[in-house]
Amino acid sequence: MAEEEFFASIARPADAHMLDISEGAPVLDLVRTTYNVHNEIVEYTLSVARADQFKYKVMHQRNV
Repeated sequence: MAEEEFFASIARPADAHMLDISEGAPVLDLVRTTYNVHNEIVEYTLSVARADQFKYKVMHQRNV
């Protein structure tokens, strides 16, 4: 299982440099925590994405 959230923010100096955008430009901050079957954290990710190039896709499956 994983939890993921993203929210609007502005580019901090290091992020702006890495993303080749202006400091203060709009970005999306992403935080994801992934758990194994024993509910132990196996991944924790902090990401910053350019707002002008961000794409998010979700697939929903029905449990039968």
